[in-house]
Amino acid sequence: MRKELCLCAGTALADLALKAAFRKFKPRQVVFNHGFAANRLEGHPEAVAGVSAGMTGFLTAIWLDSIRSKDSSPLKRIGLSLCLGGAVSNTVERIISRRVTDYLPLGKYVYNLGDFAIYTGSILEAAAELFQHK
Repeated sequence: MRKELCLCAGTALADLALKAAFRKFKPRQVVFNHGFAANRLEGHPEAVAGVSAGMTGFLTAIWLDSIRSKDSSPLKRIGLSLCLGGAVSNTVERIISRRVTDYLPLGKYVYNLGDFAIYTGSILEAAAELFQHK
């Protein structure tokens, strides 16, 4: 449980630190996302923050169940830890400032470390489910 907690917290803290650093030292590279992905529902920041907090709470329950289970694979626990770390980072920022700082341009969109943690974790968790031996 300690390793998963460190991965989750480390992901969230690293992303929050990078967001602060980019806002301070590279402000022209920063894009503020006031909604969900691609600014969907940007005109409703309270609703977006509420849904984000609710989903992060739900993911926390799944993560806790996974790290307590002896049947949960390491790949699943790693994937969920990355997902939760990214979700916590984005949700904390969404609740505090009603926006999320994106700073990594890729194609026509701009992302943050939390986004990549969520994407990577989702792939790992899906792979764990797909290749799970029953």
